[in-house]
Amino acid sequence: MTENLSRFVYDELRQRILDGRLPAGESISEREIGSELDVSRVPIREALPLLAAAGLVTLSPRRPAVVTPVTRSGVDELYDIRAVLEPFVARQAAARVAAGADASPLRNTLALAAAAVQGNDLDGFHCHSGEVHTEIERLSGSALFVEVMAPLHERSDRLNVANIHTDPAQRHNEHEALVDAIAGGRPDLASAVAFAHVEWGRTRTLHTLEEVPGYAPDL
Repeated sequence: MTENLSRFVYDELRQRILDGRLPAGESISEREIGSELDVSRVPIREALPLLAAAGLVTLSPRRPAVVTPVTRSGVDELYDIRAVLEPFVARQAAARVAAGADASPLRNTLALAAAAVQGNDLDGFHCHSGEVHTEIERLSGSALFVEVMAPLHERSDRLNVANIHTDPAQRHNEHEALVDAIAGGRPDLASAVAFAHVEWGRTRTLHTLEEVPGYAPDL
């Protein structure tokens, strides 16, 4: 029961940060949140470390949690890490396909994203595009990698709030190329395409960075 309440609190605070209702630098009052959501402080205190892992809040001893700002240096740090990890996992996934692993779940997820693009369903496209990356991670065969990437996906989602409308067809084309390389069992190509996809994502993000709720220029 407590776990469900913690997830409820996490989802609610996450959404408020993503849409700007909780602006960067604002303290999160456990008392006020508990009163608004009708929960005790226990699920709030369980949710806050998860929000910190997602890069959404900053925790300090004996002080309230504070909404973390989005900065250019933080964005570059995120994409620098992704540029190392995602080509690796794409290579691993392609190697497993070459060794006989089934890539059909990955292709099926890509098809859902394609249908969303064709139907101009941006929310659906955003959701299924994220699932494409998750399926690649699963196909790599490393449960640890799925755990490692989860908070990075959360950080990326915060940035995507501003650029979700930026050329979804091009994003999907990048995913198609990536999935084709992986499903074709071509590790070197998969790694190269994954790296290019991350760098195109960096370019899109930087172009719309000032529109992200919580953006604050580096001091």
